[in-house]
Parts: sequence; C-alpha cells; structure tokens
Amino acid sequence: MNHAMKKCWALLLGLLLVTALPACNKLGADTPENRLKAAQEHQLVSPLKTTIDNAINDMSKQFPPDKREDFIRFMRANVDMNLMEQKAVQAMANHFTLREIKALTNFYRSPEGKAINQKYGDYLADLMPVIQSQLGRAGNAWLMQQQQQELQKAPPEHGAPGAQPAPPAAPAKPEPPKAAPEKQGPAK
Repeated sequence: MNHAMKKCWALLLGLLLVTALPACNKLGADTPENRLKAAQEHQLVSPLKTTIDNAINDMSKQFPPDKREDFIRFMRANVDMNLMEQKAVQAMANHFTLREIKALTNFYRSPEGKAINQKYGDYLADLMPVIQSQLGRAGNAWLMQQQQQELQKAPPEHGAPGAQPAPPAAPAKPEPPKAAPEKQGPAK
C-alpha cells in the first residue's frame, strides 16, 4: 500500500472516530448509575402510577357501582406509590442494560408506544383471569397427583377413607410339645 493510500485510510478512520464518538457519549457507559438515571427517565415517560391507577380502576369494576369510588379512594390511600416507583426504577436498572432502557423509553415516547401503554391495562384485564385460572387448575391438579402418590406409598391405615382392613394374621403354628423330663428314680 503506498503512502498516499495509507494517509487516505488514516484520514477516513479519524473522521469515522470523530463522528462516532459523540454518538457513543450520548448513550453513555452502561454503568449502574447511568442505568438508574435512564430508568428514572423511563418512569417520567411511562409512569408506574398510571399503570397502577388503571389497575385499581379495573379492579373497582368488580364491585357495585355505588362502592367503586370508595374502593378507588381506599386503594390509592393505602398503596405506597413512592415505594412501588422506587422498586420499579431499581428493578429496571438491575435487569436491563442502558441501551435496552433507552430503547424502551424511546418506544414509549412514540405514538405506537403511547397507544400500547394506554391499552395495556385492558389487555391484562382480559388475559389475567385466564392465566390465573389455568395456573390454578394446573397447580391443583399437581397437588392432587402428589397426594395420590403419597397415599399409594403409605401403608393403609385402619379406618382411613378407601383403606381396606388388613387381613387377619395367620394363626401361629403351635410349638411341638416339649419332651417331658425323664423321671429319674430316687437318688441312691
């Protein structure tokens, strides 16, 4: 490679680095501190409070109309929203990379993300009863299976439901009569 070609490649590489570095710095290093800041920013874009309020409103529909407002007020007063938001931010920073948090935040800033965020509570309200029902059914079936296996392992107890009484023990064989001690005459 001639000297002019090397200079050209060096210039192109230098130009690439100069233009790429600001983009890298914009994202920042994937440190716990930067992830925490990004997770806090995400909470501003997609607040957990909105999700919880939607869930409380959906839950209130299980009660008669005249009890719903009382239920909503009670729930809002008794749910520690600050604690939940702190835990959500910390969990996000613990489990996602900086790039993932920023991508999620950018998505929820988009028109599609905003629309999904608004509909997500209704989606979960439709889906959760099915999930709970299926998990409950399968869990109960597993417990019953475990109980049946334990019953099959254990010896039947007298009087236990479904237990058959033990058959009577076979009579013991009589021992053969002991030989009578020989009579000895009077000692001489």
